This record gives sequence, structure tokens and C-alpha cells, in this order.
Amino acid sequence: MHAVVYDGARLLVAGGQLFGSEDVGLYRSTDLGATWTALHDNTWPRLVVFDVAVDPNDSQTILVATDGTGVHRTTDGGATWQISIGGTEALAGRSLRFRPGSSTELFLGTSSLAVFRSTDGGDTFTSSSHGISLLNLFSIHATHSMRMSSPSHSRVRITEACSLPRTLASPGPWSRRRRRGIALCASLPAERSMPSPAAPRRLPKRDCTGARNDGSWTPLGPDQGPLYESDLDTMRFSVNNPDLILLGGADFGVAGFEGTIWRTPDSGQTWTKVYEFGDFHPVTDIEIVEDGLDQAMIASHDDVSGGDQGGLLRSTDGGLSWLPSGSGLPTAFLRAPRLCASTSDPQAFLPVGLAQLRFQRLVSHE
Repeated sequence: MHAVVYDGARLLVAGGQLFGSEDVGLYRSTDLGATWTALHDNTWPRLVVFDVAVDPNDSQTILVATDGTGVHRTTDGGATWQISIGGTEALAGRSLRFRPGSSTELFLGTSSLAVFRSTDGGDTFTSSSHGISLLNLFSIHATHSMRMSSPSHSRVRITEACSLPRTLASPGPWSRRRRRGIALCASLPAERSMPSPAAPRRLPKRDCTGARNDGSWTPLGPDQGPLYESDLDTMRFSVNNPDLILLGGADFGVAGFEGTIWRTPDSGQTWTKVYEFGDFHPVTDIEIVEDGLDQAMIASHDDVSGGDQGGLLRSTDGGLSWLPSGSGLPTAFLRAPRLCASTSDPQAFLPVGLAQLRFQRLVSHE
């Protein structure tokens, strides 16, 4: 499973992979996972879906990003589908997001070709990737400006992106390098096994509004050294305090392989590693309880050591410290877990992972 959407009454999950022809497609549940109904049909050329986006103004309009067949759309809750809309039939979609509150503007993150933008609800998509058109994107989330997280082991990889107000934008574009190991806004050849010291792993930021709409990116950190020391998988920023950002992932190489959470209270000027624990337990997702306080937070972590003991963490002091939070969950919990926040209850979350057949409901204060 690659994607989950929960609107308080309906769960949508999607997944699949090309390797082994392991088809999944798109499914809906109205009883928290007790029963499921397929929303895909025989018009779909391939049942491998990486993301789902629901029109914020019309729950019957659903778009899916598929692997190699572009974006599909339904406007009647899945009864009928439009396949490979907007000229996306050759794209490997990885992430799909509507602009908050908009039914017409959305962004598509793709493998190899970076970001595409639509301003007509998906009828047409155009490239929106100046400076990053050769990156391999896995997730993107945009409003007025965008931030993206770091590369992975074998190539430049953007795993998640979130938005921040334009007041945080920094001047000056990144410089392009002349050799392999190019800065993140350019390209890193896929055959290179490791990024070079010339391209430290950082969170870049793009100013997408105002006079400086040149598509440039500015590194924000964190940097642990001149080599490849950080592998970031997820990020969250506070909707109440735009200066507060949290990153999740793991150390890498000479820094070790512990799961990590980084925190900055000042928009990336300074970073603190607030969590570090367990080799090969990368932090895969972070959620902030949206009660206006920015104190309670939840994070999930994977177990890639072979023990399949992924789980959850919890903070009650604004992300400064973290403790395990697994009461009520199975002993062997979740592989590659992700968190989904309820839209109706800020204290309720749904963790889901590869080893989980049904959703578990998590209340943050337990």
C-alpha cells in the first residue's frame, strides 16, 4: 500500500508494484477497514497506484497517480473513470496534491521528470520543474511555497514536501556543479552509488510567489558533515508557527544508521537532532496534533533490520523529546508505517503499513 486518505467517513487506500505484477489499485472502506470495495475497474491499464487526491470541494472527484500510466480521474465516486488525463499517459506518478481549497490547481510529482502542474483540475499538465527536472520525486505538497526533503542512497530522491509562507523564502539560487554529485536542484546521475561531498544532503526551498519567481532553490540543512550522513524520509511544519519544522529519517554511513528526528524553531537557521535511537529504524512519518498548541506530536518508524518491529513515537513537549507509544498495537507492528490524521478529531490518527491488513485507530493522548 502506498497511499491512504481518511475523511472521517471514508477510507481510500491504494497501492501495488510492477515487480511481480503485484496489483492492488484503489479501494474504499466505510467501516474503518472491516470491509473493502474496489473503486478501480477494467478500464485501468495497470493497477499500481502511488497516491490519491480528493477534490477538497467535491468528495466524488478522485484522482490517482499511477506508475507508468499517469493520472486517472473519476467525478462520480468511482463509477466511471477518465484514464491518463491531461497528457500524463507516459508518466510514473509518485505524488498528487490539490492546492488547499482549490478544485482546479494541483501538482503531480513523478519519477525522473519531477513536478507537473495543472490549473484546470487535471485536464492539462505542464512541467513545473525548473532546476529539478532530473530528480526522482516521491511526494510533494504545495501552497504558496514548497520545501522538499533529501536524497536517498542511490540517487537524488525527494521523499516528501510541505508548504510554508512566502516570508520564509531565502534569496539566491543554488549553483549548478560541473561534475557528478551536482547540487540538489540540478541532477545526480543514477549510476553514482553515493552523493559526493560537493552535494551535502539538505532540505531545499523554493519561492513560488512574488517577484522572485525564478524556480530557484535554497538549501536549509541540516548538515552533519561533508559526506552522506542523513537520509530524510518525511517532514512536517507547524500551521501555527511557520518557523517550526520537523524532519524524520535516519543517519547514514559514517554517522551511523540510527533513526532520527530533527527540529528547527527558526525556519532552518539552526537544527537540533531531538531523537536518535536504534540502528535501521528510520522515522517514516510525523504528525502534529492540530489543537493550536504544537505540543503533542506522533511519529512512526520502520524496522529495516529484518525484525519487522516498526512502531510509533510520541512527544508532548513540542518535539523536543520522544518516547515509544505502542500501547494496544500488535507486537509485530507495521512495515514502512505512515500516519493519517482524522479531519474531524485532531486527537485521532490511523497508522498503516505493509504488514497490516486492517487499520488501527490511535488516539494521541493514550
